[in-house]
Amino acid sequence: MTNRKSTILITVTLLLLASVLPGVGNSIAGSSNIASVLAQPPASDIGKKTVCAYCGMHLKVKKDTPGATYNNKNYYFCDEMERDAFLKNPEKYISTTPASRASSAAQATQ
Repeated sequence: MTNRKSTILITVTLLLLASVLPGVGNSIAGSSNIASVLAQPPASDIGKKTVCAYCGMHLKVKKDTPGATYNNKNYYFCDEMERDAFLKNPEKYISTTPASRASSAAQATQ
């Protein structure tokens, strides 16, 4: 089968699945339990003092502060690396404090 025919077959299959299972993709994408990148902090958050959800450092939200949304709440970070780590496993960061994570890591290395 040529690449073009394979692509068409895959596209048609996906379209058929989407029509058979309406709303499944939307319910997942619209779920508040999925962490997503915050393109820009809302104007109401700019200037507010907060704590980095990853490392616990105090920071002031600026228009370019890296952020993420999870469970309808905005979280802010010192840099994109910390935000990206949060996106992979948000529960790890909101269920513990940065100090307790650092303590656990120190104990694990002893």
